[in-house]
Amino acid sequence: MQVFKTLSQDALLLALTEYYEKYRKIIEQGGDEEEFITCKFTLAGILGELSERRAREKVVPGDQRDEFEFKRIKN
Repeated sequence: MQVFKTLSQDALLLALTEYYEKYRKIIEQGGDEEEFITCKFTLAGILGELSERRAREKVVPGDQRDEFEFKRIKN
């Protein structure tokens, strides 16, 4: 999502925390299906942006770190 590209890393991490908490509550306590889907796609967008930024940082020669991937949320 384009909106995530304008946020700082700190703002993205705060949004990740907020939306993960919402997502967890919906799963545990039940909730509106539309809210669940919106929250799921928002989380996927935040995680995608964080992954993309991490991949850009990895261009340093000799960097042996593995790709930064999140696999808990299934599309």
